[in-house]
Amino acid sequence: MTTAASRLLSNREAAAVLGIRPETLKRWRSKTYKNRRRIPFLRIGRLIKYREVDLVRWINSCEDAA
Repeated sequence: MTTAASRLLSNREAAAVLGIRPETLKRWRSKTYKNRRRIPFLRIGRLIKYREVDLVRWINSCEDAA
């Protein structure tokens, strides 16, 4: 049984959740973007996967508390 908390998303699916292009997400994953809040990801062999719950946490951490 897969729950939203444990669901793994592909680069394309994660980019869709964030409303960005998959190429942008790939660039953000690069080590050259050191000042950006990193989005946690998993490397499973050659595959890159994102936990849906991590994306939600990352989005919430970007909220401006003003």
